[in-house]
Amino acid sequence: MDKEILDKINQDVYAHFPYLKDVEPKILEIGRNLSELRYQYSAQTSNGMTLPIVVKVVADDQGNIQKMVASR
Repeated sequence: MDKEILDKINQDVYAHFPYLKDVEPKILEIGRNLSELRYQYSAQTSNGMTLPIVVKVVADDQGNIQKMVASR
């Protein structure tokens, strides 16, 4: 995936999830023109527990996001 397209996708993801700003995604090609970008982050809760957060984004080669899913 081109850096320019990755930057476009990252800007959209960071707008929805600002706490992922410093997280670089792991990229997996899932189809001819589709890629899955996986952003993983661990947040600290108020009682000291660690909460893993995963955001999965499916985007095409032009940087258009098809699907965005967050799990907590």
